Amino acid sequence: TLLHNKDKTNDLKIFALNTLVIESSIKKLKIIPVINIADDSLLVSNVKDLISKKVVDELCLRITSSNLKDLDILNNKISSLLNFLKTVKQKVHLLVDLKYLDPLSGNYDVLFSSAQKIRDLSQFSEFIFADGAFPVDMSECPFEEPTYLPRRDWISWKNNTAKKDLDRVPVYSDYSIRHPLYNDSLQFFESTSTLKYTLQSQWMIMKGKKRALELSLTHASLLVKQPEFKSATHNKWGSFSFGDEYISKKAK
Repeated sequence: TLLHNKDKTNDLKIFALNTLVIESSIKKLKIIPVINIADDSLLVSNVKDLISKKVVDELCLRITSSNLKDLDILNNKISSLLNFLKTVKQKVHLLVDLKYLDPLSGNYDVLFSSAQKIRDLSQFSEFIFADGAFPVDMSECPFEEPTYLPRRDWISWKNNTAKKDLDRVPVYSDYSIRHPLYNDSLQFFESTSTLKYTLQSQWMIMKGKKRALELSLTHASLLVKQPEFKSATHNKWGSFSFGDEYISKKAK
């Protein structure tokens, strides 16, 4: 059963990839497929076929924290994969996806340093570091007042990129206001009126309740009065962001 399910998953991935590539080509959009270092050989072969037919020119190679435990093995895997695909590092966006780490464990610093030892790091088209520190739920946040949670992923990235003698500074990427680990059961979760607002080094959380979506209007009206709210900051493009403009409209 496990093997059967795995085959079905690979078939779905290949079908989805080919469909997206074809539709993107019709619309004259550039698409960059993402493959994992441990992806099934059938999926990788399909990507190779797309590259050979020049349907795809670039790709994104995703590695995880477990891959960084042995750099010799990882470097060999990357070389073997790119040789098989008949592509070069200059056309590969290297994505190190750490997902969720215990923010206080110190593992981020270790993995950041390990990633600097990837062979020929400067040759990749892009070098991206992604992870997320947003909690799995808002159970620790009270209803009565705003809660401020530290953006430890962003803080860790800033601290590490400030170091000297880096082979390459990675592009910052995160999971925004979502917990990085996907849970199938959450698709049936009843949403609340919680408002989550990103500040420079924190998230401001105004916790809502289930079946009380009208509270989102109340939260919006309260947020626009906070000194941290950015909508008052305008530039030649208009308001600070689409999100701030939307919150302002709801507040009114």
